[in-house]
Amino acid sequence: MSRPPLPRSPEGAVASDMREGAELVLSGVGGRLRAVLESIQPGEVAPRDLERELKLHKTLCWRVLQVAYAREPLAAAPYMPGDEGMEKFLRAAGVWGVEKPVLEAVREATARYRAVVKHHAGDRASFEVMAMSLASPKEDAVELRVARRAAYRSAGYTWGVQTAVRVLAGIITPVGDDLVDFATLRAHIRARRVRKEGVIRLSRTVEHDTDNPGPRRVMALPIEPESVVGGVPLLPEFSTRPLPKLAAFELPNKNIEYRFTEQALGEQSGVTVFTGEVRRNLEGARWRTETNASNAIMMTIRDPVGLGVIDLWAPSSFANKHRALVVSAIAIDPLVQKPEEWHVLPTSISVERMGRGLLAARLGEAPAYEHALAHCFRRLRWAANEYELFRVRQDYPVLGSCLVLQTELPGRQ
Repeated sequence: MSRPPLPRSPEGAVASDMREGAELVLSGVGGRLRAVLESIQPGEVAPRDLERELKLHKTLCWRVLQVAYAREPLAAAPYMPGDEGMEKFLRAAGVWGVEKPVLEAVREATARYRAVVKHHAGDRASFEVMAMSLASPKEDAVELRVARRAAYRSAGYTWGVQTAVRVLAGIITPVGDDLVDFATLRAHIRARRVRKEGVIRLSRTVEHDTDNPGPRRVMALPIEPESVVGGVPLLPEFSTRPLPKLAAFELPNKNIEYRFTEQALGEQSGVTVFTGEVRRNLEGARWRTETNASNAIMMTIRDPVGLGVIDLWAPSSFANKHRALVVSAIAIDPLVQKPEEWHVLPTSISVERMGRGLLAARLGEAPAYEHALAHCFRRLRWAANEYELFRVRQDYPVLGSCLVLQTELPGRQ
């Protein structure tokens, strides 16, 4: 059986480049599908119209329309029906009355598409990821979420744990002209084991100095000193009661990690933990210097997480520029390298300005967060309505990545 030829450019040369080949075949399939749709109903076609005319499932009809009228060829890749679905559509169109040459043109274009998939990617799933990475950011943001969700499920089984939501909130407060106090609220919400070997770990806040990169011990005070358990600065009012047993482990870099032990499996045994701590009189976080131009709050994803959120609370005097990044925590550890050396990953993420005061903090996936935050502001005796919230969030952040909210420091006034 002969293989379908690879697509050729208008000049006649075989399209060996991934982008060129993908655009050619997807554009070809789209154009030939439009000819089929024009035969059925001239003008704009809605999925429900196609469903009614061809008596097909609405999802298949929707996919066909997405490919036929894609904003750009590469954006059509994740919507391409499978071989069985495409043939089902073409048979139904034939029964309806679409002429055979028009249908055969779609089959030929689809065969060329399969050949390009095999040539450049080997399998369809890999091809779709490649095509999405070349498409515009809007399509990339939507479709890569689907890929990240699949990775979250797979990693959950592999690592044996899943955390529904992780929140890292930082509150920065000026102290005099040069120093700041920095409070941190962390939440691990509905962390559960899905395999008996799974280990649930609590993240800790670690200081990082760009003048002297490298891991550093935690130097923080608990917001609730009376609630510290085994060194963990708990906020028990907002955490699961009773908590499973915690054990401390010293890591190779001398930092401390806390792990739950003796925890059962499943959703009903999931735990929610809120912690709060504050570091006083920090230097180098107020003004830009020759060696330090920015602050950064980082959330390293070492276990499968359904939603990662970084919040920065800053008073109006900190009217600075913020940006969001996703960087690799594997290729180059951002905790031991300067920002200009980070390996930034190509994913869509941004900083959202949420507003002022506690009402801006509402997070539907974590209802207790707003109340825990109000508790921290009260304990610290800081007025929440004087702070503005900047938020970064990502669904299903990739294992081995690090979410970053970076703040450009101003020059000394």
